[in-house]
Amino acid sequence: MMRHRAVLFGVVGGVLGGAVVSKRWRPLSYVIGIASMASYVVLAISQSWDTPSALSLFNDKIQRVFWIDLVGVLWLGSAGIISWWNNNFEDDVIEEFKSR
Repeated sequence: MMRHRAVLFGVVGGVLGGAVVSKRWRPLSYVIGIASMASYVVLAISQSWDTPSALSLFNDKIQRVFWIDLVGVLWLGSAGIISWWNNNFEDDVIEEFKSR
């Protein structure tokens, strides 16, 4: 699990670094960031699917990463939606108020 995480840190870090420099890379960075964190969550759940208490097989560190990634998916997804909303509708709202 942790090797998977290390490889994805490099890939995601490169894309996020590019998104800082180029605004065009931001949608891609949201998708890759969510895919990275969500894949860890899915892998963790799938490995413990047959046990009564789903995450009881993992040690505290892996459980902590699981919960951090789960919250991160929600936060990054929310940020992506807000960013998309602002890019697509902010100008329309401003123009509507200016025309009044």
